[in-house]
Amino acid sequence: MTYQEARLALNEIYARHGRKFKDKILQDYFDGKSWYYGIVEPDQFDEGVFNDKERDNIETIREYMESVKDGVPTGSGAVKLQPEWCIQPFRSISWMSWLIRFSVF
Repeated sequence: MTYQEARLALNEIYARHGRKFKDKILQDYFDGKSWYYGIVEPDQFDEGVFNDKERDNIETIREYMESVKDGVPTGSGAVKLQPEWCIQPFRSISWMSWLIRFSVF
């Protein structure tokens, strides 16, 4: 998963709770989803709506995003990703569904 894909996965958790986004790219992306209804302004969003699984997923995704920051995975066998791998168009897959399906935490 690229940094951008992880960013979508992270923000999908927020989007599923109706959060709007200041970032136009994110807002446009989620506006294009049939399930999305942005009703909560970013400054008014209360993270208390998340359940334990969502909080765990948010933490895991943030840790992953930090590990691939600048396209460089950390840990043993780290490899510099090619720039074109890091800049991909947004896909229509639901990353939240992917996370839940393949979750091991």
